[in-house]
Amino acid sequence: MQPGEVRIVVEGAGAHADAVRTLDKWLAGERDQGLGDRPRRIVPREDGEPVQGLLADIVLNLGTDGVVALVGVLVRSLHSHLRNQPDPGRSVTVRLPNGSRFTVPRGEMTQGEFEALTLRIVRALNQDDQPG
Repeated sequence: MQPGEVRIVVEGAGAHADAVRTLDKWLAGERDQGLGDRPRRIVPREDGEPVQGLLADIVLNLGTDGVVALVGVLVRSLHSHLRNQPDPGRSVTVRLPNGSRFTVPRGEMTQGEFEALTLRIVRALNQDDQPG
């Protein structure tokens, strides 16, 4: 992955190729929030066992400017998407280049929980940007 990119992984019993395409369309529709125009692509899954033919993830480039706001929008968007899906076994995880993984909860989230998850992702992204 390139700097500023995150991998969005659809997992669980409800994970299948259509779930990835549906999520990609959802993200494309988030233009008012700044996500729809961000570069993204569907890429082959790098690890793990294929689930119901699912062999792809979405790589989204958040860039480096305004990343805190975009991560917050991404977390809310992924959460809303999950809540609108009929399959309760589906989950979405955000993976970072450093191996960090953050699963977005499907259930109710408070403002504080959204902010805490956003902050954890941003901190991990910032660690990726530090010189080794």
